[in-house]
Amino acid sequence: MQNALSCLAAATLLVAAAPAHGKTVQVGPSKAITHPNTAVAQLADGDVLEIDAGTYTNVKCNFGSRNNLTIRGVGGRVWLRGTANDLAAGKGIFVFAGSNITVEGIEFSDATLAQDKNGAGIRWQGQGLVVRRCNFHDNDDGILAGDSPNADVLIEYSIFDNNGFGDGQSHNIYVNRARKLTIQHSVFTRAYIGHEIKSRAFENLILYNRISDGNARTSRSIDLSEGGTSTLIGNVIEQGATADNNTVIGYALENPNTHTLALTLVNNTIVNKRQTVRFIQMRDTTKLTLINNIFYSTTVAGTLVAGNGTVTGQNNYVPSGAAGAGGLSGSFNGALSFVSLANVDFRLQAGSVAIDKGIAPVAATLEPKWQYVHPAMRVARAVVNGTIDVGAYEFGTPQSSDGGSPPADGGSPPSDGAATESGPPPGDGAPPAGDSARGVDGSSPGADGSSPATDSGSSGDGGGGGGDDGGCCSLAGGSAPTGGAVCLALLLLLAWSWRRRRRPI
Repeated sequence: MQNALSCLAAATLLVAAAPAHGKTVQVGPSKAITHPNTAVAQLADGDVLEIDAGTYTNVKCNFGSRNNLTIRGVGGRVWLRGTANDLAAGKGIFVFAGSNITVEGIEFSDATLAQDKNGAGIRWQGQGLVVRRCNFHDNDDGILAGDSPNADVLIEYSIFDNNGFGDGQSHNIYVNRARKLTIQHSVFTRAYIGHEIKSRAFENLILYNRISDGNARTSRSIDLSEGGTSTLIGNVIEQGATADNNTVIGYALENPNTHTLALTLVNNTIVNKRQTVRFIQMRDTTKLTLINNIFYSTTVAGTLVAGNGTVTGQNNYVPSGAAGAGGLSGSFNGALSFVSLANVDFRLQAGSVAIDKGIAPVAATLEPKWQYVHPAMRVARAVVNGTIDVGAYEFGTPQSSDGGSPPADGGSPPSDGAATESGPPPGDGAPPAGDSARGVDGSSPGADGSSPATDSGSSGDGGGGGGDDGGCCSLAGGSAPTGGAVCLALLLLLAWSWRRRRRPI
């Protein structure tokens, strides 16, 4: 009896502590709810919203402060199009103020605001955001995240293409003061007179992405406006010939703040195609560490590092004659051979001087585990011949994806002005038929040399069979309804209750 009571108490605690998994609400052309806007009112904390394949126009979903929501596309390409100057809460296609939000497998476009100039595919103002296998194109901002200093943001296997209003104050993605921002296995391309990635987070992890300007008038590839503990590993970065800003990576160039000023780059390949270049510009008090990176320019040697911080590092490919290259050891240059510079395929070819020229990072957490595979995928990176290569790719590593999920919608890869490699198609980054992509022909206003995209202010994760050993769920011998039987019955009841709460409507 005592064991039965103990089991009852434990099972009661399990029921109380179980996560509040809610119902599943389904939207689609053949469903009772045919448009995402109508579904929002049906949602409560913990619910799942599934949107069937199709194109949905005039989408404006304000999810308010609902928590623990999962919103995902199913069955193919799920394309949500906003209407200019008519967005949810006057902010975006999806607007969130709740905690622990996950968005998967959805394409967002056409979120524009003529007055505020910051219409977003997703506008997030809550605590905890995961975006996976999504596509953002032709919005003022792909994602615009407000200040959430106790929240984490994760972006992975997603594509950001041609977002930006064109005034230099909006970007492919803009995350304000979050606790931690992680971006991995994703594509950022053709930001329209804004940054490819802009963040004010206190910690930034930018891992195994392709960041390429193509023929757009983009500002910086990465702008970490207020610094923060920031690590870049395994990224493929191209500064295009028509980029508005000559700085590839800007670090802590805005606002006095309490962010830690530490920037680390390991095994990245950064290629400049512009007539002038500063690969890195940083605040004077920054601690910068560079290990196993390729800094390559098709035009001029330029400046490796601008700013009077502390620079250390080893075994980097640095253009001959580059300014600001002091503080490093083992730097080298010479003949590099990429698979295709024009197509942003920076895999090394046989004979490249960067093969077997690397050094193991001091910390195991800095060792590259993956390589970027286009579009928005990954493959495991293994050291060949015993010594790691310099740059984002290990010569001799197959480029077949390991199954890391690409964006799923059946569309075409984004057009960044370069041909793309073969691979499972992501969301269609190109504008829809009849529409024209903004700013990709160089016709938009803006001065060359320095970007207007300075954004000085911010907008705004026992025992068994024969005898009872006192364990809760042990089964005693005999046929009487003992503690073990009671426990088993209660657990079955708990499972049944959980399944009922998951039933779709």
